[in-house]
Amino acid sequence: MPRLEQEAGKVALRDESIADIKKWDVGSFPVDEVVARFKEEVDAKRVRSISNATANVEGNGVKYGE
Repeated sequence: MPRLEQEAGKVALRDESIADIKKWDVGSFPVDEVVARFKEEVDAKRVRSISNATANVEGNGVKYGE
């Protein structure tokens, strides 16, 4: 975290679920507000994106969670 944000008690947020990479940086917010936002998302069980990544475990190419 850049020193100015740290001294101000803020966190810079990035939202990688936004399609346009140029719009990922959504701003700087107070830490308590960020924690409240994340808690709200967890409580709502909101899913922002789903990964299609695979784990190539011993060459099987098994998808995560399967």
